[in-house]
Amino acid sequence: MILTAGLTPAWQQIVLLDELISGEVNRGREVHWCASGKVLNVALALHSLGADVRALTLLGGRNGEAIQEEFDRLNIPTRFLRSGTPTRVCTTLLDTAHKTTTEIVQNSLAVAADVLEDFRAAFHEEAKAASVVVLTGSLPVGTPPTFYHDLAAPLRVPLILDLRGPELLHVLPLQPLVVKPNREELAQTFAPYHACAIEAHNGSW
Repeated sequence: MILTAGLTPAWQQIVLLDELISGEVNRGREVHWCASGKVLNVALALHSLGADVRALTLLGGRNGEAIQEEFDRLNIPTRFLRSGTPTRVCTTLLDTAHKTTTEIVQNSLAVAADVLEDFRAAFHEEAKAASVVVLTGSLPVGTPPTFYHDLAAPLRVPLILDLRGPELLHVLPLQPLVVKPNREELAQTFAPYHACAIEAHNGSW
């Protein structure tokens, strides 16, 4: 079983526009809603490929209920923990005139400490049956950047990461099997250290 785990799912709004004009009223030709966020996208992709997968994440509010209904309908194994923090909404704008995609991403709000502890306990239970673990997605506001490291440290199975920033840097010493940030995420992760190196080098001249 492949366990995909993360803290920041999303309820996704996809709006198809004839043309996106900044500063104007834009009317959508079509609007669609679906479950999204990295942790759910990984589970959806693996399920569509016929893999034995299980998704673990937090859901809150009506958006969380909609995600639960979609995964139940698709018959994808899950363990969704209830949170008092509403599941975020992210929006994709598809501009057909210019063939461009614009993403509006809502950061996940803070999650209560007891909910994080429930997630930690659930993760360790589910990981016992996993042959591979995927940790993916950003952390909610206020979550310690070591959270994913603390989850992964006891694992004895291959680990795949789709993370960025401090949370990625904290887990790298555990030698994951695969790390998959995109270019933008790599820049966000290593740019501060690159800038410090340049400053230190310039200071030595």
